[in-house]
Amino acid sequence: MNYWLSIGLLLSCFHPLMGEVLSLSRLKEAKAIGRSLRWVDLAPSDPHYQEDRPGPWLDQKPLVQSSGDVLNFAFSDHHYWFTFTLHNSDPEAQTYALEVTTAWLDQVLFFEGDQLQIAGDTILHREWTQALRFPVFLWTLGSGESKTFWIRIVSKDNLVIPMMLWNAKDYKIWDQERNLSSGLFYGLLLTVAVINAAMFMFSRRRSFLIYTLYIISYSFLQFTLDGFLYAYIPWITPALVNQLYPALNLSTLGLAGIFVTDFLNTKRTAPRIAWAVTSGAWICLGASLLCLTVIDYQYGMRAALLATLLYSPWALICAALALKQKTRSAWFFTAAWTPLILAILILGLTAFGLFPSNIYSRSLLYFGIAFEFIILSIGLGDKLQLSIKEHETVKRNLESAEAVQKALIPAMPEVPGWSFHSWYQSADSTGGDWYEVIPDLANQRLYCFIGDVTGHGISSTLVTSAVAGAVHGVLHEKFQQTSSLEQTLDDLLVCVNRTVHRTGISTGRLLTMNLIGIDLKTHQGLLLNAGHCHPLIFRQGKAVPIMSVGSMLGLSDDIRVMKKNFHLEPKDILFLYTDGLVHKHSHQNVELKLHRAIRFAAEARSAKGMIEIMREKYQEVYGSQTREDDCSLLAIEVTGDSPTEAQDAFHSAVPSPLHG
Repeated sequence: MNYWLSIGLLLSCFHPLMGEVLSLSRLKEAKAIGRSLRWVDLAPSDPHYQEDRPGPWLDQKPLVQSSGDVLNFAFSDHHYWFTFTLHNSDPEAQTYALEVTTAWLDQVLFFEGDQLQIAGDTILHREWTQALRFPVFLWTLGSGESKTFWIRIVSKDNLVIPMMLWNAKDYKIWDQERNLSSGLFYGLLLTVAVINAAMFMFSRRRSFLIYTLYIISYSFLQFTLDGFLYAYIPWITPALVNQLYPALNLSTLGLAGIFVTDFLNTKRTAPRIAWAVTSGAWICLGASLLCLTVIDYQYGMRAALLATLLYSPWALICAALALKQKTRSAWFFTAAWTPLILAILILGLTAFGLFPSNIYSRSLLYFGIAFEFIILSIGLGDKLQLSIKEHETVKRNLESAEAVQKALIPAMPEVPGWSFHSWYQSADSTGGDWYEVIPDLANQRLYCFIGDVTGHGISSTLVTSAVAGAVHGVLHEKFQQTSSLEQTLDDLLVCVNRTVHRTGISTGRLLTMNLIGIDLKTHQGLLLNAGHCHPLIFRQGKAVPIMSVGSMLGLSDDIRVMKKNFHLEPKDILFLYTDGLVHKHSHQNVELKLHRAIRFAAEARSAKGMIEIMREKYQEVYGSQTREDDCSLLAIEVTGDSPTEAQDAFHSAVPSPLHG
């Protein structure tokens, strides 16, 4: 429920009934008159609680001496009246200005005796009218003249009310200079906001966007706090400011909380604390919207000040954790936010009446925020520069890994009586699939391999390169011996499993693989399947799977798989593939079912045609979207009319690269 906190303020330096008068000669600088005031406290139960004009009833009330330069009553529903008598001891008449420097007061009533004077919102300065940010009252005292003044203020504020007494001419000059310095301050805020917005447009980094929004939110908050809304926006009312101030306070804290966790990478260093700070930040943003609509000023202001006190230590904890990690962002954050956090903490304690309120405590925020804007903007730029360097380093590493990946999948060999065709599509710039066809000239054998390392990326490529090296090493040794086809495949299986197991400890990668050996004299083949997709033999338009089971490689030092013999006839096509062909990607609702892939492949009349058809169907189904798994296809066709014909032609084949 909205209601007015009617606060009667009687500003007194010395009460006339006590015979004490504030005697002034020419006032050469501003004077905070808070310590000279006497006031009376009216509780809601007081019969004079609703009085809005001074009168004889005030003479019956006990007056209390003020003890501070700045009046600070924290949150209260009491009314306060203040009075003072001013005597001009200067030989000439003097004009004075009393400025009530609290921007969001709802009503200030100033009385010369019992005559009401309305607060001025403009002041004539030489040849132009100068807008005033705060309520200002002007009066003139002749030489030796004394007057008694009363002030009553109605407000929803937390009752921190500084009052400054000026010589009117000096006040006009000082207010102009203050506006100039404020223009420089807000010009700095605008410049930093524009720079960070431009950096966001350039880099698309969320940190710059959040920081820009934080600057904008704080700028409006400080703009409201400094009274510029009154000076330059005619339709702004005190009631609207009462809604804007806590709302902007909460939104600024919310954006600051999100920025802190993002700038310091708190999600990585302390996930639970990051969750707590981020949750609190979103609560503040939600509460700021409620403050504009349904939450009363007092409750919104209490929530804002409570959030301020809670946010400060959490921000320091985030900074301490980041400093423990010795990150550059942490040092920038500490240098920028330590003065600001201390200023915010002092401001919050002051609002609750737990810290003395004076002109120094009220100015701390300006110094802190200016320093924070500059240093954090530099920190964001430094963070972007480091990120660009890291991106360039990763890009170079990816290019090197991609070159290794391409080298691991060499061109298909030329073997008379046989035709080999393949296609490879990685999910990333580097992948974990690998296949190769290696002819053995001395023993008239053909070795075919296809493997799929779990995952993709650089780590998968490293495992793939290790596996390829192990296979080539074993075959180079076996080509110099007279080992049987089965023994060669067994040795290959053991070596590859050991390689994957050792590298998998650090990379967390495993491998599925088909190891196939084919006797070129008889067309008899042997399959060792280590958890990989079943190979298919296409014969006269029909697919026959070679069923064999086994565990993935790398799980342990011991590996056991089921061996399966098969025979290839002329015009048969042996089709090998990885599960990326039929894998359902989580971001898509379509997949190439295995039975559909088999039906498409059966339409081909050659190994080359089969690869072309499968490539087209794959791209047709999955499109150009990012894929989650690599896809490899390998088709081996028997083009010779008989094993004898193929054997005779084989003697004219080029030597295997493994023979050196």
